[in-house]
Amino acid sequence: MPMDSGVNPCTQLEEPRLSLTYAVGDTVIHPHHGAARVDELEQRELNGDNVEYVVLTSPYNDLTLKVPVSRVDDVGIRACMTTDVLDGVIEVLKDEPTPQKGHWSRRLKRNQSRMRSGEPDKLAMVVRDLTAKLSTKGLSPAERRIHRTSRRMLHGEIAAVLDGGADAADALLDKALAIHMVEDED
Repeated sequence: MPMDSGVNPCTQLEEPRLSLTYAVGDTVIHPHHGAARVDELEQRELNGDNVEYVVLTSPYNDLTLKVPVSRVDDVGIRACMTTDVLDGVIEVLKDEPTPQKGHWSRRLKRNQSRMRSGEPDKLAMVVRDLTAKLSTKGLSPAERRIHRTSRRMLHGEIAAVLDGGADAADALLDKALAIHMVEDED
């Protein structure tokens, strides 16, 4: 099922359906996996009880998740950011990077904590700071992994919000981060 149906998939429904705020076909954000589409609601028996699950698939990493409906809020699944929030994220990406002070393990934990929040502005801070460090000092293998993952998660949510999808998200991220890239002087 293509994600580009002409309707903004990141809108939250006014009326809950089957005790969920999201309907089949909506795009939601999982805090650890990024943008995912609600594919179906299914009933499964677990220890003699019928449990309702929401089935999410991520178009960016071929992942299927089944989350009990009763745990959707606990897990942190949320609606996509609005265009107003997207404007704020772009400003965060353009801001001066946070100085990377302190021991590497503390920096790593700080960035991991920001990523785990799943909040777009905190993901943008990680992407911005590590992009700036990448272009000046380079990144350790752990930082490269965090940079790649946080950029992918932010990219997926931006693509879900923008009409142009993945290509528009790439262009927007590249343009916003261009200020932090150091040009080679040969």
